[in-house]
Amino acid sequence: MAEPIEDEDRERKARAAARKSWPIRVYRLGEEHDEDLSATTTASERLEMMWPLALDAWASMGQPIPDYPREKTPVRVIRRAKS
Repeated sequence: MAEPIEDEDRERKARAAARKSWPIRVYRLGEEHDEDLSATTTASERLEMMWPLALDAWASMGQPIPDYPREKTPVRVIRRAKS
């Protein structure tokens, strides 16, 4: 039977090997690539990209996704003072 420490070491090495395939980009401060996708995607496509991120965010909080009618959605309206 494998020791727990050996299992942890094996898992750590597997994670390190997986990270080697991650795409990494290095930019000088102020020279970062523009991440604006508006020229290459539609608004609908960009909204579709957000859904998996929202699911991950709620899952990481360990809470269910809220389910309520739109008129009950908690919002806060801040109106700017007229200049």
